[in-house]
Amino acid sequence: MSKLLKNTLLYTIGNLIISLSSFLLLPLYTSYLTVADFGIVSSMQIFSSILVVFFTFAFERSLVRVYHDYGDDKKKEFVGSIFVAIILISAFVLSFCFLFHNQLNLIFTSIKFYPFFSYTIFYTFFLAIVGYCQTLFQVKQKVKSFLIVTLLLFFVTTFLNIFFIYHLKQGAFGYVKGLLYGGIVVFPVCLFLIRDEIKISLNRSMLMSAVVFSFPMFISLIASWLLNLSDRVFIDHYFSQTDVGIYSLGYKIASIVTMGGMAVSMAYNPIFYQIVNTNEDSVAKTQITKYQNSLIIVFSILTLLVIMWCDVIVKLFFPYAYLQSINVISGLCIGFLISQIAAFFNLMAYQKKKTVQVTIVTVTCAVFNIALNYFFMQHYGYYTAVFSTIASNALNLLLLFLLVKRSYYIPLNWFVVIFFVASLSVLSLLNNYFLNYKLITIISTKVVISLFFLALVYFNKEKIFGELLRRKRI
Repeated sequence: MSKLLKNTLLYTIGNLIISLSSFLLLPLYTSYLTVADFGIVSSMQIFSSILVVFFTFAFERSLVRVYHDYGDDKKKEFVGSIFVAIILISAFVLSFCFLFHNQLNLIFTSIKFYPFFSYTIFYTFFLAIVGYCQTLFQVKQKVKSFLIVTLLLFFVTTFLNIFFIYHLKQGAFGYVKGLLYGGIVVFPVCLFLIRDEIKISLNRSMLMSAVVFSFPMFISLIASWLLNLSDRVFIDHYFSQTDVGIYSLGYKIASIVTMGGMAVSMAYNPIFYQIVNTNEDSVAKTQITKYQNSLIIVFSILTLLVIMWCDVIVKLFFPYAYLQSINVISGLCIGFLISQIAAFFNLMAYQKKKTVQVTIVTVTCAVFNIALNYFFMQHYGYYTAVFSTIASNALNLLLLFLLVKRSYYIPLNWFVVIFFVASLSVLSLLNNYFLNYKLITIISTKVVISLFFLALVYFNKEKIFGELLRRKRI
């Protein structure tokens, strides 16, 4: 347990620095970028997030599970084979992107391929290798190496972004240029840090075992992108990059919930597989159940705080043009909390290598999400994307539950889940009630409520977080 706490703390500190710094920089970006420029920046980030999946074919995901199937004498060869495969695939996809750039530009028709798409493509190439190295560090539980790469990439790109946007006044182009140059700087650092961890190889049998595990995840990741990020594509087509900018700000602030979940997952996921693969089934399920229930409460508390304070944050730190993003934040936070809970079922499914079934579930939810946006967004505006996110993530949770119930199910505390989701929904509606009050009244009221709530949590911390607080080594 102490190892989980230590790694979670380090991951959380690293991600907290990035999340907090990114959040503090948002007012700067929104002040020196037009709302449309901010929409362009957000759209390119979305494009990069799907392109990186094609650059790697999700091979790096096999490190998380298949890596443990090999003995110590074969692990470096497996890691090296995956590395070489990703390099070759990335080079091919990069060339393909420029060869068919006209077709690629149809994703966001209002954004020029040169320089925005072109710079983003090269940045994503470097990001694919950096992401591979980060995954390797997580699997080997080398938290310090992970933090070096993660923080270096963040601080270098942030410095360059500020320089190009604030000093040179280059707008959205300055942002994508900063990302590219940051990737170029961090790339050799990653190669240096993994030099003793890999053996350059291209073992066919090892690659095939990786393909069997990773290909369904490749399809699943594409579907996940459609499920969670395609909303900006619809907003761009039906409305404008200004609307994309407003929605994207709400999405970024709501993503604090996802970032908190990722910080915990980076430490928890390897521990999950270690527990279930080295203990009796009944013992493993008992331990995991306790962790899950505590972590659900952690995610829920974080979500509650973000929803409670999002209106104050937007009013204090962002131009008036972004005020409409408040309702976006509240709704997306609920959707993201549901997604974090569903992630526990993903782990259970992957333990039994149910990657194909998970892919089918994700594709189904993605189609459902696209259908909602396609049929309703043009009539009800970009708030449709908020509803479709909640609805599709809820469907994903239900289908994954039905899947793992038949294979490898570790119970959740459903009372806690339903209680928090319902409470957060009510809180989101109350936020609309507060909008017309003076800012000082809103802040005073929410400070009192927050202090009362945090005090309640503190005095019941043993009951709520008991399993996470007991420093018992697994």
